[in-house]
Amino acid sequence: IDFQTRPHEAIPGLNKLTGRVFADQRNAQGQREPEALTLTFNSLLRDPHGVEKFSSSVDITALDSGVLVSVDHINLSNADISLQGRAWMETRAGNRPFLSLRTSYKGGRAKSTGKYLPVSIMPKRTVEWLDKSILGGEITQGGLLFHGRLQKFSVLEKDMSGEFHALFDVHNPDVDFLPKWPHARKGFGLASFHNLSMDLSFTDVDFAGTMLDSVSIGIADFLKPKLKIHGSADTDSKTLMNSLQAMPVVNVIDEINRRSQRVGGSVKSVIDLNIPLARGQKKPWTLKATADLHNVDLSIPEWMVYLQKVNGRLQIDDEIIEATALKGMYGKDPVRIDIKSNKAKDTTNF
Repeated sequence: IDFQTRPHEAIPGLNKLTGRVFADQRNAQGQREPEALTLTFNSLLRDPHGVEKFSSSVDITALDSGVLVSVDHINLSNADISLQGRAWMETRAGNRPFLSLRTSYKGGRAKSTGKYLPVSIMPKRTVEWLDKSILGGEITQGGLLFHGRLQKFSVLEKDMSGEFHALFDVHNPDVDFLPKWPHARKGFGLASFHNLSMDLSFTDVDFAGTMLDSVSIGIADFLKPKLKIHGSADTDSKTLMNSLQAMPVVNVIDEINRRSQRVGGSVKSVIDLNIPLARGQKKPWTLKATADLHNVDLSIPEWMVYLQKVNGRLQIDDEIIEATALKGMYGKDPVRIDIKSNKAKDTTNF
């Protein structure tokens, strides 16, 4: 046979379906050899999906009030991904289709993630963030599981009536959190999309010039989208200062970098960022960070700051910088150093 089909509910349409079909009054069986085609969906996935190679074996059984479709194997590949899987779906009059789908894939492009997620049952703002923010990376391997009725993830979560989980390894990611923010690039790690949540965990990531030992990027609930970023780094103080300056958060860092003549020593830092993704938020972000200073030097002649071998912990809370009882040298004298920002007066006192 050689024919085409239109999409119906969750069943995709295919433009050039060739193969062998065996049928009687209530049953049909079809096989398709590897060949190029185009898949179209009503709204579940984005259209169209060009496929360079697609082969499958399908059994269809007519029920009293519906249809049972069993796909023993799916083999699909194109420029974005190479995928293998199996599926089982039942449709009955008056009910949403019930789908059980399991796939594994490799050789994928992270930028194309949004093309292969069920966007019609995902929150709109989540889809928008994925489209704008995941800009690059190679998917070395991964898998996807869906088991439940084809309805919004919020209903699946509330009724505990279904499960969606996409999990894949990513190398050299390129993630853009928000406009005017630095990207997270390079490194490797794991990406997980589970029902209404997302979790990206990477190591050895370049963030605004600082190599982060580890960074996690998560959204706990896509219905109340808040991006949480947690990162840790052990680097030299100058590199960290430059990275903080690249983030549109702590303005006093800009002042220090602009006026300083010398910055040295090393810093072990932990950074936590919360960025609401919903529209209409009055405050676009919150930042909390700690920096353990080790023999840090800071020279700002304009401010009469000549500090050497400073050790201790410095804390950042949004635009407030605070440190108590740092120990170091001022010229040749040992000193205790206190730092406190005054947001109302837009000053930082040493």
